[in-house]
Amino acid sequence: MLMHRKLLKSGLITSSRRSLLPQKSSHKGAEMSELLVKSAHHVKSHILEIEFTDGHKQNLDFAPFIFSSGHPDYDKYKKESEFLRFDIVDGNLNWDDYTMIFPVEDLYIGKIVK
Repeated sequence: MLMHRKLLKSGLITSSRRSLLPQKSSHKGAEMSELLVKSAHHVKSHILEIEFTDGHKQNLDFAPFIFSSGHPDYDKYKKESEFLRFDIVDGNLNWDDYTMIFPVEDLYIGKIVK
């Protein structure tokens, strides 16, 4: 995993967590474009409003995942203050240098699974 992170940061590989979905476009034959997280804003508790590069916005509650995962690395995110310490890295939500990260497609449709 550490080697994977180094390769990602160096640009030698790209993240498999990125998605290629058609960009909303009024042009016929629109090119495929990479779908990324553009911004994320706290709504309340463990709910974020996530905006994507195609303009789509999704409210997503992370609490069911965090509180039922049973993974000790996620326990600290039960505290709202720790949960809110995310960054947007390479177009994806990222907690603590890839401790917690989700496929962009799952964020887009609003369904994250453990």
